[in-house]
Amino acid sequence: MPVIQIDELGTKFYYHDSGVPVLTDRPYTTLVILHDIFHKLLPIAAASHIRLILVNRRGYQGSTPLSDSDTDPPEYTVEDDSHNSSRSADRRRLDFYTTYLQARAGELARFLVKFIETESIPLKIESPGRASGGLALMGWSLGNVTTLSLLAFANTLDPSMMNTLDAYLRKFIIFDPPHHALGYPTPPGGYNPYFDEEIPVAQREPRFSIWVSGYYSHSSAIFDTEIPIPELFAPGVLEQKNPNPKKPSTLTRLTPTDVSKGLEKVTKAHGDHFMLDEKSHPVHRKVLLRALFGDYNDGNSVMALPNTQIAYIWCTESVWETPYAARSLQAEIESPPPHHYVQRSVEFIPFEGANHYPHYDDPLKALAKFASAIEY
Repeated sequence: MPVIQIDELGTKFYYHDSGVPVLTDRPYTTLVILHDIFHKLLPIAAASHIRLILVNRRGYQGSTPLSDSDTDPPEYTVEDDSHNSSRSADRRRLDFYTTYLQARAGELARFLVKFIETESIPLKIESPGRASGGLALMGWSLGNVTTLSLLAFANTLDPSMMNTLDAYLRKFIIFDPPHHALGYPTPPGGYNPYFDEEIPVAQREPRFSIWVSGYYSHSSAIFDTEIPIPELFAPGVLEQKNPNPKKPSTLTRLTPTDVSKGLEKVTKAHGDHFMLDEKSHPVHRKVLLRALFGDYNDGNSVMALPNTQIAYIWCTESVWETPYAARSLQAEIESPPPHHYVQRSVEFIPFEGANHYPHYDDPLKALAKFASAIEY
């Protein structure tokens, strides 16, 4: 069971490694993904130019657990408020969550640098038409919050560590996040079975599994960047509730092996309970803005990891939350938020015919899509 100790406190990250690729005509690229839910890609990565690393963050199997002090905001009292009326309980919670994500970003950066040093992976090589070597980092679904935090807080981390990472980190992949992972608001009437009062509470979790892993027949209008975002929720554009009955939902077809690898219920032990709390989503918004946009109010602040390219892969038949997220970010790249400017260019790549789980349903096609995003 490979682990890397990332600091003097003994913090360890557990990971899976597909091994050095067998193809040697050019330097391979190391693709690091959070976390081992992508296990079906491991046996096929070696036949490509990709060395696949599936790393479990703290709180997940094999890695150092998070402590209560890592995941519990400090108690808030009326006395605290009397000293500083602007620091409400919600504000303190948001500040705590921001600090939490900054700490996880630092841990992820240390893991990447330790892996680079331990494994002596190839440096990145940029060449017209096809790049090679170096690192690519990918988050999926809510995991994008953690990976984006690395970009967002990179300029607060150890500069020497960032210089090392800059020499290797060639591609950063945002893979099919839901809208709230990027801090976009849920529109009025936005459907999620967890909040469907017509579904008995005991049935909401299994219904969610069917819903989130279904295939959806959205209108082709979701590809039209000229359509205003609110019009995506006009009748017949984004299918929010009913998956395509001709394509069974992924999570209804898993083998016992699939279930045992990577599918863990989100709990406080993972630290991910913050991500599901709607009150925390303004922090995700802050992370997105810091990661991809510059703020005119920051003056001459220097962008860390300036040479890292961004690819955004979104699945065209995924649950409505992810096409909505992609279109929302596309719109902001075209017209940045007030006082902001685009600091990092983003290449948007549709994954045609894919739902939210293509790494389960078609691992070969998924790996090919990731490889294509990395190489060009």
